[in-house]
Formats: sequence, C-alpha cells, structure tokens
Amino acid sequence: MRLVRQLFTVTGLILLSAGYAHADDIKLVNQAFKEVAVVNAKGEKEFKLVEPGTVVPKDEILYITTFANTGDQPATDIVITNPLPNNSRYKAGSAFGAGTEISYSVDGGKSYGTPETLKVSGSAGQTRAAGPDDYTHIRWVYTGELAPGAESTVTFRTIIK
Repeated sequence: MRLVRQLFTVTGLILLSAGYAHADDIKLVNQAFKEVAVVNAKGEKEFKLVEPGTVVPKDEILYITTFANTGDQPATDIVITNPLPNNSRYKAGSAFGAGTEISYSVDGGKSYGTPETLKVSGSAGQTRAAGPDDYTHIRWVYTGELAPGAESTVTFRTIIK
C-alpha cells in the first residue's frame, strides 16, 4: 500500500452582500483532522481528532471550517466554498452546517446544485447522474444572521484515494 503525504489546506471563499457586513469582518479558520481510536483510562474505546500527518488510501479526513463575525453589525449572505482536496473523494452525506443550504459542484466550482440535479458526461459521451466521486467543490449558504461576536462551523469528510 503506498503512503500519501498531502498538504491539507482548504481554501474558503466568503462572499457577503454589501450593506450587512464587510468580508473583512468574517474570520475564517480551516482545519483538517484524522479520527483515531484510543482506549481511555477506563479501558473504553473512544475517538480522538488528530492532525492528519501521513495518510494512506482509504483514510478518512474531517474538515472543519469555522467562521466568526468580528464586526459590529450582523452578517448575512455568507457563502463558504471549499474545494475538495486532490487525492481524495467526498464521503457521501458528510457535509453539514447548521442553518445552511448545501450544494455541490462537478465542474470546478463554476456551477452548483443539489446531488439529485447534478449531471456529468460518461466515458461514451452520454450524460449520467453525478455521484460523490464527481464532486469538485462544496458550497454552504448560511441562511441566518450571524451576530457580532458569534461563530458557526461547516464540516465535511473525504476519503484518501
């Protein structure tokens, strides 16, 4: 089995409507973790999040993007877009974000849709329904108002190819 060393950076893109908050007022922190099983002092198995380090195919990586309103006005129309890292595929159903609408791209972030609406061209040129292996980006649209000083998170998981 080959080892893969991958730089885990997730680029977050924030777009805000003018008049509610400035992009400078939203602080964005991206983190990547590998979940490992450990035995606690009571002899019970539990899971711990650690830095990914060296990963191998089939390892699962959890990405957490935290966004905080550092301004003095409520922030609305927050959009967070994360490209899926190279050498990995999206784990179906793993994207989450409280108070968000989640969509996916299969064309490098040019357009977005829900899983049931996405299509790609097959090897023989025919169109087929897109699946998690086809996703290139995930987008979360925060549907609420993020109060000054408040923060929230969005997450997703990938599997190393």
